[in-house]
Amino acid sequence: MKETTPENRREFWKFQSAVLAFRQAGNLAVRLKSMTDTDELFYPLMIALHVLYSRSFKHEQRNLRVPVEIVPNDCRQIHDILIHFRDKIFAHQDTHSKIVDKNKKDLCQLIVTVEKGSVSCGMQYIFPTVFQLNKVAELCFALEKKCVYHLQKVSNVCFDKTGMPDGMYKVSTTFEGNAPLLDEHQI
Repeated sequence: MKETTPENRREFWKFQSAVLAFRQAGNLAVRLKSMTDTDELFYPLMIALHVLYSRSFKHEQRNLRVPVEIVPNDCRQIHDILIHFRDKIFAHQDTHSKIVDKNKKDLCQLIVTVEKGSVSCGMQYIFPTVFQLNKVAELCFALEKKCVYHLQKVSNVCFDKTGMPDGMYKVSTTFEGNAPLLDEHQI
């Protein structure tokens, strides 16, 4: 373990957590392609996909956010849609999502179905097609690679991998007093 600056610690945390989130989101996009929207896990996994993808761009601390410039220009529209859907549909249910059909009707609506005197309720959503999920998976895996590249640069500054004893460590992003880069954590 090397002595390092708070900026390097934050960069390590930011890019390592982004690698994990983009990998998980990409794997979810691949998994969702084989499901239908009637599968009971489809909607929860769709929420997870949008939240995981957006997590690295939406951190409450600006210095722990992955810069949007990392998104390839040809994928910016997909990125913007994922973030917008996360904000308006999947992480929050806005009653006026401004995601509309060709008749300007909001697509995020509570639907009531009456069949033979029985009432059931559900939500109307818009979901990506298999083609779009392929593009989402490609974007996630491309962003994972970019984050790995940035992570390797900062990792070499932060760690002397040969001198670290075996164990599990928590990465510290707080710097009050003499907080070490890694706190050994016993399970």
